[in-house]
Amino acid sequence: MAWRYDGGTKTSMEGQYQYTESLTVELVECPRAGYARFRLTSHATAWPSGGVAAKKLSVGYGNEQAFSEENAQNGTPVYVDVPASWLGHELDFHGRLYIWKATPPVSAVSYTLTIEADANVSSYSVTRTALGSGFGVLGELSSGAAIYSGDVLSVTATAAEGFETVGLESSYTVSGDLTIRIVTQSAATVHIYDGTGWARYSIMVFDGAAWNRCRAKVFYGSGWDNCN
Repeated sequence: MAWRYDGGTKTSMEGQYQYTESLTVELVECPRAGYARFRLTSHATAWPSGGVAAKKLSVGYGNEQAFSEENAQNGTPVYVDVPASWLGHELDFHGRLYIWKATPPVSAVSYTLTIEADANVSSYSVTRTALGSGFGVLGELSSGAAIYSGDVLSVTATAAEGFETVGLESSYTVSGDLTIRIVTQSAATVHIYDGTGWARYSIMVFDGAAWNRCRAKVFYGSGWDNCN
């Protein structure tokens, strides 16, 4: 949760009845890209009868309104998803008896994570290691997950035998929809017969300062091709 609004208590009298309601509004992580999710909790009484009917709560912006799927009762939260474009504007939060007005922050706008891995990637992990806006939770993410501006994602990947990952960044900072592509290429290796079988070895060349992996090539009559 990164934003909470306690609307306080509203009271009115109608004849012999006194109606009272308090409403709490919280922004929570929304799994739907392009939407924001509110958790609304109502406490309402009607004195002297005490009872207030359960009903759906809603959030309104202009002439549009979004409703909870469940009916709200005292202390039971319900959830309302609204377009992310509504954030940063004054919204109407409809309780069971009254309406509250508040302006939630735009930092809750979610983006979509897409992960693409080629067939020679044996395993990978994309983990949210830091929260940029207070929304979301730390931990491993899958393709299609909602991410937020400023989130820091850590990426690791393992290639199948005989392959290696190419150009993979280990960390990303979210600023919008993000696609992480994990691609591989044949590893720079040769096979050497050790007397009992063929073993795979990496080819390394010393450039004067450090050892670097290089790729062997073979001429097949009309051009050079990688040799692995």
